[in-house]
Amino acid sequence: MNAENSLLLVAQLVSPCLVVLGQIGLLVIVAGAVRRHRPDAYGGLLAWAVASLVVTIASPLAHTAAGILAASGDGGIERFMHWQAALAIGLSLVHVALVVVLARALVKLAQPPKPLIVESGEAYR
Repeated sequence: MNAENSLLLVAQLVSPCLVVLGQIGLLVIVAGAVRRHRPDAYGGLLAWAVASLVVTIASPLAHTAAGILAASGDGGIERFMHWQAALAIGLSLVHVALVVVLARALVKLAQPPKPLIVESGEAYR
């Protein structure tokens, strides 16, 4: 194995790990700081963070599975290309949906927080 192949192998292993760690970091920030300071905007951002992490992990697995499924049957490279094209279109739609969820959550976060309503018959002492 030459140096270029070794560098490529390291990059292919390290890059996805860094992306997943970044996604986990965003999830921790949403679950911690946003939930504590803006519980009204927490739900949408949490949904986005979890779904984004799942897509980040599932996407390379889906590409690998598509390659294996395409190779297991007849059809050769054409079948592989069809699987990859279908997967690319499907994942693009998922990413568009994630952008919409994130945009809605950010708009909610940018609005002033709703005042807390305390229902009590007595005055606080």
